[in-house]
Amino acid sequence: MARLNTDGSFDTSYGTNGVATARIVDGSNYSNGMVLQADDKPILAGYTIQQTTYNMAMVRFTTDGLLDTTFNDNGMVSFDLNDREDYGNAIALQADEKIILAGYSYGGGGSEMVVARFLNDEVVGIQDQQFSGFRLYPIPTRNQLVIDLNDTSSSTYELEIIDMLGKKVYGAEIQKTAQIDVSSFASGTYLVKLSSNSQTTTVRFVKQ
Repeated sequence: MARLNTDGSFDTSYGTNGVATARIVDGSNYSNGMVLQADDKPILAGYTIQQTTYNMAMVRFTTDGLLDTTFNDNGMVSFDLNDREDYGNAIALQADEKIILAGYSYGGGGSEMVVARFLNDEVVGIQDQQFSGFRLYPIPTRNQLVIDLNDTSSSTYELEIIDMLGKKVYGAEIQKTAQIDVSSFASGTYLVKLSSNSQTTTVRFVKQ
């Protein structure tokens, strides 16, 4: 992966001089698809070849371009289906944050379509401990969402609400507290992202 600045130059703060790489096996590693989570972590999907072993595979990076060790302990996932040749070709996120990996499996003179689903617990309800005294209620909610920050300063926080497709549906600046009308939001799961300087908190809520 590479991350570019808006002028097309490499963002040297990302990975190594703007580029992030991962080697799942010592053989060949191929990426065929990517999805960006609501917390800006990218997941690449594809397959690996090591001698005669072909496995579907995924890798997740942090927002800084490092392997995300909260994802399967080392940032990487690969799996085999009944000693066949397995290829990952596409990836998507469900509304409930689970990961869908699709491709095909070949062996014995024929091939089969494959869809695999993975849990994605790292995104659900995370709260960066750089913030303290953060409260979000009621959960679940139907009409109004209240956000309270136990912050004795007059700091201003950037607030974003993001749906599970990664679309920003609300944005504002808040101090100490905010009451947000969510009655027009579609039912489902959303992420609330609060940012101040270099600190970020992401928590989940459910709109009924």
